[in-house]
Amino acid sequence: MTEKIPCSVGILTKNSAGSLERALESVKDFAEILVCDGGSTDTTLDIAARYGARVMPQKKEFLDAQGYISDFSGVRNQTLNAASYDWYLYVDSDEYISPELAEEIRAIVSSRTGGAFNVFRRYVLGGREVECAASYPNRSMRFFSRRSSTGFRKIVHERPALRDGVVPEALTGTLFVPVDEDISKALKRNDRYIALEVKRKGRVGVFQFLGYTRWEMRSTLAYTVRLLRSYIVGRGTRMPLRIELARYRYPFKLLAALWRGRMAAYPPIVLFFTNKWKTGGAEHVFLQELQALRKEGIAVRFGAVYGTAAPPGVDARLCIFPRFKNLFDAGAYVRLISIVGSHGITHMFATLEHASIVARIAAVFLPRVRLVVCEPGMAERKPLRYKFLDLVLNVRTNAIVSVSRGVERSLLRYQSLHAGKMRVLHNGVPVPSEPPARSREPRFTVFAAGSLRHEKGFEFLLEAFKAFLEETDAEAELVLAGEGPLRARLEEKSNELDLERHMRFLGEISHDEVFARYRRADCFVLSSVSEGNPNVVLEALSQATPVIATAVSGVEDVLADGVSGIIVPPGSSRALCDALVRLYRDPALRAKLGQGGFERAKAFSSESHMRALKDILHITT
Repeated sequence: MTEKIPCSVGILTKNSAGSLERALESVKDFAEILVCDGGSTDTTLDIAARYGARVMPQKKEFLDAQGYISDFSGVRNQTLNAASYDWYLYVDSDEYISPELAEEIRAIVSSRTGGAFNVFRRYVLGGREVECAASYPNRSMRFFSRRSSTGFRKIVHERPALRDGVVPEALTGTLFVPVDEDISKALKRNDRYIALEVKRKGRVGVFQFLGYTRWEMRSTLAYTVRLLRSYIVGRGTRMPLRIELARYRYPFKLLAALWRGRMAAYPPIVLFFTNKWKTGGAEHVFLQELQALRKEGIAVRFGAVYGTAAPPGVDARLCIFPRFKNLFDAGAYVRLISIVGSHGITHMFATLEHASIVARIAAVFLPRVRLVVCEPGMAERKPLRYKFLDLVLNVRTNAIVSVSRGVERSLLRYQSLHAGKMRVLHNGVPVPSEPPARSREPRFTVFAAGSLRHEKGFEFLLEAFKAFLEETDAEAELVLAGEGPLRARLEEKSNELDLERHMRFLGEISHDEVFARYRRADCFVLSSVSEGNPNVVLEALSQATPVIATAVSGVEDVLADGVSGIIVPPGSSRALCDALVRLYRDPALRAKLGQGGFERAKAFSSESHMRALKDILHITT
């Protein structure tokens, strides 16, 4: 008795009684036969039992409503995972292998510990092997070691995925594939395959569609050349011409289905697009919005014009990095448009100048993507060339979000043409149901946070704090969190004002630590001379911290002077000093402003912010 080949064979069946016996007969010398059945009602299972096959049902999660396979890799992996042997061969229920291929496999499994092998497929028509066919040479990876593969991939036209370093080799034995002369069955089967292929690819962008078209046309041209050669110089049994010509139907129907699929309604996938990831205020708000949508079950992606850094908590596989060198990088635009299409992006939400410019240019080639641009700062900061681009490119923008009424007014001064697209969306902040518990520092503590740049006005704050100490003789401390180009200058100024004993530079700290500092401070100060919508003010209010803020854009939308905070003119160290003195000497006022600020913060909660953002994006949940 011939010793069994230590290899598992996987076969998928459904009412396969007409061909299964021939397939099983060809692999009867293999040690294990696994049949994954899709609910046969004929004698398929009896035949499988007669050959000692181990039968398992195809899992419903891999089948459609009609019982047809909707994920071929899923059912293939069923048999692969159930296999008892490391070596694995798979054939279809209407195929069969040659004795030579069986012996070749026997030799490999007895001498090798790994690898993957392509098998030559030959067609059989009316019991005769087809010697001339346009699809020859037809190779398929059907035999491999499980240790060399990570399993099957793709829901249709599945194939094993190989581990790094594994290179497929070729076998000389044959896998025979009978051809049904009734091509209507094959055409119906191909229609199902096309539907699965469209499902697998999802919505494709223009460039991706053109890439598929190029590939299919090249393949069709090569097929035509082989067909002509087969009929001109080929000898022996030929594949009938009507069957050969029927193959042309597949690529054209596939491309037509892919194009129609571009127009189908898809669940929203939102791309949050910015210059690059860093721990700035605008980026942090962006990350909060991304995470909030993701918690609601909405698919999100993060994208950046420059760099490849992903925000904390965001899977790098869900990030889009076109790697721009500059705004004129044509290749990066092509990459971005292609990636947006391949990810099936339906909405783009862009913030900061370069990201907004890039998104609007790319969106010209993505007409079905809804584009929303967020303006986080005053338009006066923009160079004239950027204002010109705003005026031109906002023709493609669906909505322009301003983070405050002040920012909106600054935009309207030069692009009233787009006034109908403008919406004010204040930043949101998590607000607890009750004012959080506070912990007092031994000294009267003034807290400030932000990038150490000129527009934050920290030099005025240092001067004001020095004057405050002189007027009150208070035991007090100024705590400053943040990093930036002015740090060295601010440290030098602190020394000049003799504030070393009363001041601490924390540098860049975590967001959680910033909130802890709000709760430990007697007041928070925003000393900026220019802002779009300072999120730190809302954060401080949410922690019931009394706030002193300059009258910059966004502050007027949030604070009511004497009710939820104290508002002072920007650029005035005298006014800042007077406000500090007032709060220091009046604990009741501090308590009043803390409570009033907390109540005011509720109007800017993250929940209300996200409802407004989804409305602007046109997303319903």
